[in-house]
Amino acid sequence: MIRVKWCYDRRTDADDVYRSIAIMLQRMKDAEDRSAAEMAGLLEMIEVLVQILAGKGLLTEGHQRLLAKVREKARPDRPKVRLRLYVDKYPLPNSGVDCDQRMHLCHARCCAFTVELSRQDLDEGLLLWQVEEPYLLRREADGLCSHLDRSKGSCGIYQNRPAACRSYDCRNDTRIWEDFEKRIPAPMPERLSP
Repeated sequence: MIRVKWCYDRRTDADDVYRSIAIMLQRMKDAEDRSAAEMAGLLEMIEVLVQILAGKGLLTEGHQRLLAKVREKARPDRPKVRLRLYVDKYPLPNSGVDCDQRMHLCHARCCAFTVELSRQDLDEGLLLWQVEEPYLLRREADGLCSHLDRSKGSCGIYQNRPAACRSYDCRNDTRIWEDFEKRIPAPMPERLSP
């Protein structure tokens, strides 16, 4: 168990707190990754042992059901940490879609998609993510990305946007367009309706 002493004074701002939480969650993810293989091996050994004991008649079906319930309850009930693996997002090619000329039609629907951040994004510390669902790009109550500049209709972190945003191409996505070339958007989903 890691014990953290947290001191707060008036000089500490929300960004510092946010970065500290990000560092702690990243350390937790690293530790979880290191122990995942050990856990899988242990579970496999337990399954083999249960099968051997059941095969010898030492465990009844009732025992096996009880053990299955215990195994199910032993699993931790916490949010899954999702971290996309990319080596370097900056050399990824852009889609070539003229977003600034189409945003008034599509209303930035792609900015409502679930986007997993990478370790590179976390190391840069510029992108906000969902605290409830680490490390998904944060969205606001309207369902759109926190970094979308709603007044300008543009990405507020364009130079540092995640790999998924860099490489996404909406041209053939029926969630966005009925006909990309003719500039006919698909019907607006209810959750994004103004």
